[in-house]
Amino acid sequence: MKLSEQAIKVSNPGILQVRRYRANGVFAGDIIYHHEWEPEACTFEAFSGENIQLPTDQFQDLLVPVFEEGKLVYHSPDIHTIRRNTLYSVGLFSESVLAMASPAAYPTGLEPRLQDFKMQLIRAAKGE
Repeated sequence: MKLSEQAIKVSNPGILQVRRYRANGVFAGDIIYHHEWEPEACTFEAFSGENIQLPTDQFQDLLVPVFEEGKLVYHSPDIHTIRRNTLYSVGLFSESVLAMASPAAYPTGLEPRLQDFKMQLIRAAKGE
């Protein structure tokens, strides 16, 4: 784990996954979690400092393996499929997040156990 005086530069420990949640047909927020720990709850402190509660019934994990044991396991779709998927995904963000002037912050943050683990490592490194 990389430490820094600037909190934003401190790395997150472990092999991570990103889970994107939906509510009412639009993306509601993303949570970063350790790939071996299924997120217990969808309440977290967003990077903006706000406490966020996400729905738990609709989500998708975003990161997919590209290599496993040194072998390529991912085959990229053709450019037309990538474009179609991107346009579809952008359409699932709320208008307030996509606004050109004063866009709303999109909720993102660390799963609470990952946040706690990170803080334990930081305290240990500082000798606390």
